[in-house]
Amino acid sequence: MEKENELDEFDSDFIDTEDENCTDGQELERQKKFKRKRKPENIHWAREKTKRNGMEGKDYLGYSRSKTGQILHIAKTQCRSLGPACSSMKCLKYKKRHCNIITHEERLSIFKKFWTDMSWSKNR
Repeated sequence: MEKENELDEFDSDFIDTEDENCTDGQELERQKKFKRKRKPENIHWAREKTKRNGMEGKDYLGYSRSKTGQILHIAKTQCRSLGPACSSMKCLKYKKRHCNIITHEERLSIFKKFWTDMSWSKNR
């Protein structure tokens, strides 16, 4: 008889009198009501344009912070440009380096492809 009482007590502990699913359903409905209708068009934002220009190697105005913590849009950065061809003595000395074989046109095409066609993650 004592075992039956223990079982009754055990079962009564697990009876859920409150319906918690009701509140979850209401929260889901509330979240659906306040969902945005449109996605933001961040391609027109100044910060996104700056980021895109930096990734493509174009000149842009960068951001910096003042001593008071304000974000300033003043750091001007020049566009990427192709530097001079390698003419060091090491490149001329070692046979594995083929700096003199690559022409200026090939270097220019590689440079343009790197800065225009590739994304930021591919450039790294």
